[in-house]
Amino acid sequence: MDSPTGRTPVIETPGDRALPDFGRPDLAALRAKVAHPVLADVVDALEHRAARGGTPVAYYDDGPGGPEGR
Repeated sequence: MDSPTGRTPVIETPGDRALPDFGRPDLAALRAKVAHPVLADVVDALEHRAARGGTPVAYYDDGPGGPEGR
């Protein structure tokens, strides 16, 4: 299918290559590079979640409304 620009879209697929694992970032290295206070808070939250262990889970909600019914 053509894109709205009239060009054929370029879609790369991994083929037989494994996808990179971004599930366990090096948080210590990230902390050393973070100078902004808001980003430092994000790293704190990531470190807290990583310390809990367990299976990582991603949640995405694009629906209207609040948390009721979840």
